[in-house]
Amino acid sequence: MKRACAWIALLACADAPALDYTAAYALQTPDGEHAGAVLAAPDFTVDHGDCVFSLMPAQARGLASPLGVEIARLKARGELHWARRDGAIVIGDDTHTLLTIAADGGVVDAGGATIGTATAMPEVE
Repeated sequence: MKRACAWIALLACADAPALDYTAAYALQTPDGEHAGAVLAAPDFTVDHGDCVFSLMPAQARGLASPLGVEIARLKARGELHWARRDGAIVIGDDTHTLLTIAADGGVVDAGGATIGTATAMPEVE
């Protein structure tokens, strides 16, 4: 089902490697601490869909990180919309961009700060 969403376009670095599209991304802090995941339906290989966040820090400090706090906030919002834009995955509600996974794998909050990285979770057959 298509939904009308207003998205703020974020430009990705032109020479950055392409983001691997998958059904889920593991989210890490800038220090490499695992903080959680984002899961999509349908998977991120299509142009748009819905997603949910899961907070799964490897250590307690992952909860207190800017990324951990953001994942908790987004998890509490429930199902969100996502769309692919210029090689990035833009996640939001019906009116606002809330988080972007940039084409280089950087996780960018609504204020434009890079708060972590995203790594494609491998598909299991």
